[in-house]
Amino acid sequence: MNRSIKFRAWHIAEKHWLTESELQNSDRVPVISHGDHFELDDTVNVIYCQFTGLLDENSKEVFEGDIVSSQWGNLEIKWSNQFACFTPSIVSMVSGYVEFEVIGNIFENPELLPKT
Repeated sequence: MNRSIKFRAWHIAEKHWLTESELQNSDRVPVISHGDHFELDDTVNVIYCQFTGLLDENSKEVFEGDIVSSQWGNLEIKWSNQFACFTPSIVSMVSGYVEFEVIGNIFENPELLPKT
C-alpha cells in the first residue's frame, strides 16, 4: 500500500499558507530533533493540516480544515479522535457514495460554513 503523508501549514499571524521553502526554513517552522524522530514545535504561530488521502470530484487534494460542498451541505473536514478518522463521513466519500468538492478552507473562507 502506497500512501502519501502530506501537510500544509497556515501562519496564524500572517494569515497565509506557508510555501514549501518557508516550511523548510527552520526559523519559520521549528523542528525539534529527538534523535530517532522529529517533532514540529507547536508553540509557533502555525496550524498544520494533514492530507486526508482523498481527492474531490475535480481531483483536488482534500486536507484537514478544508470546506467541502456535498449532498449534506458545506462541511468542514476534521480529525475525529473518537472514530480515528477524518470526518464527515469519510467512509462514504472513499466508497464513492457521496460526491463532494473542495470549495475553500476554514482559514480563508469561514463564511462558507453554516452559522452555529
